[in-house]
Amino acid sequence: MGASYSSDWLPIENEEQLVGLLHELDTQNNGYLSLGDIAKVPKCWTFINSLPVLFYFDELKNGTLTFKSLVDAYGFFNTSKERLRDELSGTEFKELLNRGVQLTKQETTDSSAHTGNGSAFCRFANLSKVRSVFVPDDSIQRNSRRDSGLSDKANGPSVAIYGNSSDAQSENAPAENEGDTEEVEYSEHAKTTAVGERVRLKMFKELTVFLSEDGAREEFMQWLWKVTDFGRQNYVTIAELSCLFRILEYDNIHLSELSFSNPPGVSPEERIMSEFDTVGSGVLNQDHFIILADLITREYEYWESRHLDTVGNCELGRIIGKGATGIVRFASNMETKEKYALKIVKKGNCAYMSRLDHEIESLKMLTGHPHVVELEEVLEDDENMYLRMELLGGGSLIDIVRLYPNNLLPEEVARYYMRQLFETLECCHSLGICHRDVRLENMLLDNKAKLKLGDFGQSGVFTAAWDMFSTTLVGSVYSLSPEQVLGMCYSGRKIDVWSAGVSMYCLLVGHPPFYDLDSTDLLTSIVTGTCGRE
Repeated sequence: MGASYSSDWLPIENEEQLVGLLHELDTQNNGYLSLGDIAKVPKCWTFINSLPVLFYFDELKNGTLTFKSLVDAYGFFNTSKERLRDELSGTEFKELLNRGVQLTKQETTDSSAHTGNGSAFCRFANLSKVRSVFVPDDSIQRNSRRDSGLSDKANGPSVAIYGNSSDAQSENAPAENEGDTEEVEYSEHAKTTAVGERVRLKMFKELTVFLSEDGAREEFMQWLWKVTDFGRQNYVTIAELSCLFRILEYDNIHLSELSFSNPPGVSPEERIMSEFDTVGSGVLNQDHFIILADLITREYEYWESRHLDTVGNCELGRIIGKGATGIVRFASNMETKEKYALKIVKKGNCAYMSRLDHEIESLKMLTGHPHVVELEEVLEDDENMYLRMELLGGGSLIDIVRLYPNNLLPEEVARYYMRQLFETLECCHSLGICHRDVRLENMLLDNKAKLKLGDFGQSGVFTAAWDMFSTTLVGSVYSLSPEQVLGMCYSGRKIDVWSAGVSMYCLLVGHPPFYDLDSTDLLTSIVTGTCGRE
């Protein structure tokens, strides 16, 4: 019977039948199911085929689900189904059922409802013309014109167009106006699938809210470790990763977004293992797995922003960063599958556009520098500016610091990164560029753990004879210099050195040199040179 779980539609009519099936899955007579057991159940068991659902009903948060928890999940699912019938109008409920029909059709034509060319939640925005306004010369040589999204026309601006949503409609989206559906008889499978998706979205929203609370991300990542290490060997094998990935696919999390290279003929489990197993042991220890868990957690944090629209020939994915002037999203070329980061800044705010001009100018001057994030292309449409930049898979230094006890980086590791930072700042200053927002969050790491300075949105360009600025509210409040706090003019180069020193202090001591919960006391501490932290 075990083989049939992966493919057959098994309607569950009551709790007694469910308990019987759970006993059959529990081959070790543990009285609970692990992730390895749950990965064997069919897709139609939507009440447990989702990580947010498993997390919610794992009362002890130990990575296992008791029979009682699974029965509760089944009861919650049925209650939600009846509530939807009551809450939705006849038309709305019929639309929901039509959605279920589309998903069940997809299941019959695809080996997995959540793999292939699109996501069940995928839709494309109605975008205007997108124009390429800057491509570095060496970038054109490295990439074909098609890869960079440029037209082959010799004259005029290069344009990539999606005129309306129907031109780029996801093949998985339900078709409209295909005839009258009044007489359609909806199967129980379609009803359960439709309601299951709605319940899944509800659980996604609840998890997103939970992850915004203090300490919640760490709790969820630790739970991911426990639920994936169901062999209780204190490491994760490829077989255990496979079980985790199966559930992630049900949640429409594309495995390609968790890895940074996709060589042909290599399974997702092997790709992840090779990228995150830095010691070559063939398994993931807890420290290595937590880095992967952080990426998975971000997928759930930003689930509403995954695969929502396109820019030119590029599909946009999750939000990977936020700033004062815009957001940064994962992006993928729909033809070549090339991955990169896309910074999106909305037009209209003069101050934001001025900062963007400075950022583009600074990055153009620093093109090819080994420790500066590479700007590949600048695009624009009627509403936004888009900066296409290289995708860095190592996170930021603030992410790395949090992996160490008491947020203290070993001195030799701190020395390694600070040397790269100071060499980069020296190059910037020699070209007449000051960053003005040097902090751990903007010190990014590539896939080889090499430092790359990013986010030049606050940068300034100066001449050798006049390195003076007067803007006070630039950078993190903890990195402000006494001159900035007092509203005095300051040297951009000296501000960078001050902020770099604050960053080095954070790496070695575990907190900023000037810290106070009261902002007034904090600014006073910076000016007087006294520490407000006990």
